[in-house]
Amino acid sequence: MIWQMTPSAKDSEVPPPERLRSALRRRPPRLLASDVKAAVAVIIEPSGAQLLFIRRAEHPHDPWSGHIAFPGGKQDEGDRDLLATAQREAREEIGMDLTGADYLGQLDDLQTNISCLVVSGFAYSAPRQQPRLSQEVEDCFWVPLAHLSEAARRTHLTVEGRRFPALSLGPAKPLLWGITYRFVEQILKHLVVP
Repeated sequence: MIWQMTPSAKDSEVPPPERLRSALRRRPPRLLASDVKAAVAVIIEPSGAQLLFIRRAEHPHDPWSGHIAFPGGKQDEGDRDLLATAQREAREEIGMDLTGADYLGQLDDLQTNISCLVVSGFAYSAPRQQPRLSQEVEDCFWVPLAHLSEAARRTHLTVEGRRFPALSLGPAKPLLWGITYRFVEQILKHLVVP
Protein backbone atom coordinates (compact mmCIF):
# COMPACT_ATOMS: atom_id res chain seq x y z
CA MET A 1 0.00 0.00 0.00
CA ILE A 2 1.31 3.43 -0.94
CA TRP A 3 0.04 6.25 1.22
CA GLN A 4 -1.68 9.18 -0.41
CA MET A 5 -0.14 12.48 0.69
CA THR A 6 -3.16 14.59 1.55
CA PRO A 7 -2.07 16.87 4.38
CA SER A 8 -4.54 19.30 5.87
CA ALA A 9 -4.15 23.04 5.29
CA LYS A 10 -2.35 23.32 8.64
CA ASP A 11 0.00 20.44 7.73
CA SER A 12 0.82 21.92 4.32
CA GLU A 13 2.37 24.91 6.10
CA VAL A 14 5.00 22.57 7.59
CA PRO A 15 7.63 21.46 5.04
CA PRO A 16 7.85 17.67 4.54
CA PRO A 17 11.35 17.42 6.09
CA GLU A 18 10.01 18.95 9.33
CA ARG A 19 6.94 16.68 9.27
CA LEU A 20 9.22 13.67 8.79
CA ARG A 21 11.54 14.81 11.63
CA SER A 22 8.55 15.26 13.93
CA ALA A 23 7.12 11.83 13.06
CA LEU A 24 10.46 10.08 13.56
CA ARG A 25 10.95 11.75 16.96
CA ARG A 26 7.53 10.62 18.23
CA ARG A 27 8.69 7.03 18.66
CA PRO A 28 11.92 5.06 18.51
CA PRO A 29 12.62 3.16 15.29
CA ARG A 30 11.89 -0.56 15.15
CA LEU A 31 15.31 -2.23 15.10
CA LEU A 32 15.89 -5.77 13.82
CA ALA A 33 18.68 -8.09 14.92
CA SER A 34 20.99 -9.54 12.27
CA ASP A 35 24.60 -10.53 11.80
CA VAL A 36 24.53 -8.89 8.37
CA LYS A 37 23.60 -5.20 8.36
CA ALA A 38 23.50 -2.37 5.87
CA ALA A 39 22.36 1.25 5.85
CA VAL A 40 20.88 3.66 3.34
CA ALA A 41 20.73 7.45 3.23
CA VAL A 42 17.23 8.74 2.47
CA ILE A 43 17.76 12.29 1.20
CA ILE A 44 14.93 14.79 0.82
CA GLU A 45 15.30 18.33 -0.53
CA PRO A 46 14.94 21.09 2.11
CA SER A 47 11.80 22.29 0.30
CA GLY A 48 10.54 18.74 0.70
CA ALA A 49 9.41 18.46 -2.88
CA GLN A 50 11.76 15.68 -4.02
CA LEU A 51 13.53 12.52 -2.87
CA LEU A 52 16.94 11.35 -4.15
CA PHE A 53 17.35 7.92 -5.76
CA ILE A 54 20.16 6.08 -7.51
CA ARG A 55 20.11 3.42 -10.17
CA ARG A 56 22.66 0.78 -9.35
CA ALA A 57 25.12 -0.16 -12.08
CA GLU A 58 24.79 -3.53 -13.80
CA HIS A 59 27.08 -6.13 -12.20
CA PRO A 60 26.64 -9.89 -12.63
CA HIS A 61 27.35 -10.70 -8.94
CA ASP A 62 25.15 -7.95 -7.45
CA PRO A 63 21.64 -9.18 -6.52
CA TRP A 64 20.41 -5.56 -6.78
CA SER A 65 22.10 -4.91 -10.13
CA GLY A 66 20.33 -2.16 -12.08
CA HIS A 67 17.74 -1.54 -9.35
CA ILE A 68 16.44 1.80 -8.12
CA ALA A 69 17.73 2.37 -4.57
CA PHE A 70 18.85 4.88 -2.01
CA PRO A 71 22.62 5.41 -1.59
CA GLY A 72 23.80 2.74 0.80
CA GLY A 73 25.51 -0.57 1.42
CA LYS A 74 26.82 -3.05 3.95
CA GLN A 75 28.39 -1.95 7.20
CA ASP A 76 32.21 -2.06 7.19
CA GLU A 77 34.27 -2.96 10.25
CA GLY A 78 35.63 0.60 10.30
CA ASP A 79 32.17 2.19 10.55
CA ARG A 80 31.48 3.31 14.12
CA ASP A 81 27.74 2.65 13.63
CA LEU A 82 25.12 2.29 10.90
CA LEU A 83 24.64 6.06 10.65
CA ALA A 84 28.32 6.27 9.71
CA THR A 85 27.72 3.52 7.14
CA ALA A 86 24.94 5.54 5.48
CA GLN A 87 27.15 8.65 5.40
CA ARG A 88 30.16 6.74 4.02
CA GLU A 89 28.09 5.07 1.32
CA ALA A 90 26.53 8.37 0.19
CA ARG A 91 30.01 9.89 -0.04
CA GLU A 92 31.46 6.87 -1.91
CA GLU A 93 28.54 6.26 -4.28
CA ILE A 94 27.44 9.78 -5.24
CA GLY A 95 30.03 12.12 -3.69
CA MET A 96 27.54 13.63 -1.21
CA ASP A 97 28.96 14.56 2.21
CA LEU A 98 26.15 14.24 4.76
CA THR A 99 28.21 14.93 7.89
CA GLY A 100 26.96 18.53 7.97
CA ALA A 101 23.51 17.84 6.51
CA ASP A 102 20.27 18.20 8.46
CA TYR A 103 19.71 14.78 10.06
CA LEU A 104 15.98 14.05 10.40
CA GLY A 105 16.02 10.66 12.11
CA GLN A 106 16.01 6.91 11.65
CA LEU A 107 13.32 4.90 9.90
CA ASP A 108 12.27 1.39 10.97
CA ASP A 109 14.72 -1.35 10.00
CA LEU A 110 13.72 -3.63 7.13
CA GLN A 111 14.88 -7.10 6.14
CA THR A 112 15.45 -7.77 2.45
CA ASN A 113 13.19 -10.22 0.62
CA ILE A 114 16.10 -12.34 -0.63
CA SER A 115 18.48 -12.65 2.34
CA CYS A 116 18.93 -12.16 6.08
CA LEU A 117 20.37 -8.68 5.44
CA VAL A 118 18.80 -6.02 7.67
CA VAL A 119 18.85 -2.46 6.35
CA SER A 120 18.61 0.69 8.47
CA GLY A 121 17.40 3.90 6.85
CA PHE A 122 18.62 7.32 7.96
CA ALA A 123 16.76 10.39 6.71
CA TYR A 124 18.44 13.70 5.85
CA SER A 125 17.39 17.00 4.39
CA ALA A 126 20.10 18.19 1.99
CA PRO A 127 20.19 20.48 -1.03
CA ARG A 128 20.92 19.21 -4.51
CA GLN A 129 24.57 18.82 -5.35
CA GLN A 130 26.33 17.80 -8.53
CA PRO A 131 26.78 14.05 -8.00
CA ARG A 132 30.08 12.29 -8.51
CA LEU A 133 28.99 8.77 -9.41
CA SER A 134 31.12 5.79 -8.46
CA GLN A 135 31.35 2.70 -10.66
CA GLU A 136 28.60 1.16 -8.48
CA VAL A 137 26.06 3.77 -9.61
CA GLU A 138 24.69 4.28 -13.13
CA ASP A 139 22.43 7.25 -12.40
CA CYS A 140 21.38 9.64 -9.63
CA PHE A 141 18.08 11.53 -9.86
CA TRP A 142 15.37 13.29 -7.86
CA VAL A 143 11.71 12.25 -7.87
CA PRO A 144 8.86 14.50 -6.68
CA LEU A 145 7.17 13.14 -3.56
CA ALA A 146 3.83 13.86 -5.23
CA HIS A 147 4.72 11.36 -8.00
CA LEU A 148 5.55 8.66 -5.46
CA SER A 149 2.08 8.92 -3.93
CA GLU A 150 0.13 8.87 -7.22
CA ALA A 151 -2.21 5.86 -7.44
CA ALA A 152 -1.64 5.67 -11.22
CA ARG A 153 2.04 4.81 -10.64
CA ARG A 154 1.25 1.71 -8.58
CA THR A 155 1.92 -1.62 -10.22
CA HIS A 156 3.39 -5.04 -9.44
CA LEU A 157 6.48 -6.97 -10.40
CA THR A 158 6.86 -10.75 -10.41
CA VAL A 159 10.30 -12.05 -9.44
CA GLU A 160 10.98 -15.79 -9.29
CA GLY A 161 7.26 -16.50 -9.03
CA ARG A 162 6.66 -13.97 -6.23
CA ARG A 163 4.57 -10.85 -6.78
CA PHE A 164 5.81 -7.58 -5.27
CA PRO A 165 4.22 -4.11 -5.17
CA ALA A 166 6.11 -1.58 -7.27
CA LEU A 167 6.04 2.00 -8.52
CA SER A 168 6.58 3.23 -12.04
CA LEU A 169 8.94 6.21 -12.17
CA GLY A 170 8.52 6.60 -15.92
CA PRO A 171 9.22 4.71 -19.16
CA ALA A 172 13.01 5.18 -19.04
CA LYS A 173 13.41 3.91 -15.45
CA PRO A 174 13.13 0.42 -13.97
CA LEU A 175 10.33 -0.18 -11.48
CA LEU A 176 10.94 0.86 -7.88
CA TRP A 177 10.22 -2.17 -5.71
CA GLY A 178 11.56 -4.28 -2.84
CA ILE A 179 13.22 -2.72 0.17
CA THR A 180 13.41 0.73 -1.46
CA TYR A 181 9.65 0.61 -2.12
CA ARG A 182 9.07 -0.33 1.53
CA PHE A 183 11.23 2.59 2.76
CA VAL A 184 9.29 4.96 0.45
CA GLU A 185 6.06 3.59 1.92
CA GLN A 186 7.36 4.39 5.43
CA ILE A 187 8.30 7.93 4.42
CA LEU A 188 4.93 8.64 2.83
CA LYS A 189 3.13 7.22 5.86
CA HIS A 190 5.12 9.55 8.14
CA LEU A 191 4.31 12.54 5.94
CA VAL A 192 0.57 11.98 6.17
CA VAL A 193 -0.56 13.48 9.47
CA PRO A 194 -3.79 11.78 10.67
